[in-house]
Amino acid sequence: MIKDLVKDDEKVIRVLKGCWNEASRQDMYDDLLAGMYPPLSDWWWNTHEKAPCYIQGNEVYCFSYAIVGEMFLLGTLEELEEEIKTREEEKLTYWGLERIHFLNQHRYGEAFKLLKEGDLWTSCKRVEREALKRESELLAIREQHFANLKDSDFEAYSNELEMAKHEVNKQIHEELIYV
Repeated sequence: MIKDLVKDDEKVIRVLKGCWNEASRQDMYDDLLAGMYPPLSDWWWNTHEKAPCYIQGNEVYCFSYAIVGEMFLLGTLEELEEEIKTREEEKLTYWGLERIHFLNQHRYGEAFKLLKEGDLWTSCKRVEREALKRESELLAIREQHFANLKDSDFEAYSNELEMAKHEVNKQIHEELIYV
């Protein structure tokens, strides 16, 4: 199922009960019970839109807050999956968030300049990509020294790996984040 859609009948019912349908002169939940909408089993809570949605065939219809009581076609299931994938790719992960945090705390002028020019996200995303690449390279090099422990003494291997990750984390902060 699509990541944004969760089964939460309580939220769906709360919103539908609070919306009056002028045409039927009753709230939308009563309309649902009367068969004017799909059954409650087809309804989902959209965590991104923060609204109830229902799935009909391959299409997802979402409750509109702009025109209260109206339902609009949000898209097909495939379109929504693609949108979610795009949103996930655009999010900053650990290293990008570390960079933006450092800029905001210690290089506010630089952060403001990047923000004003519209390059703050791009700059942090670039650092994030470099950090991820560097992290995998450094871990691979360090892991070669204790890889033989993996099969014989897994606890020692795990300890060595954790220490290596900590050292790599520190090195990346010094090389890419705190510059």
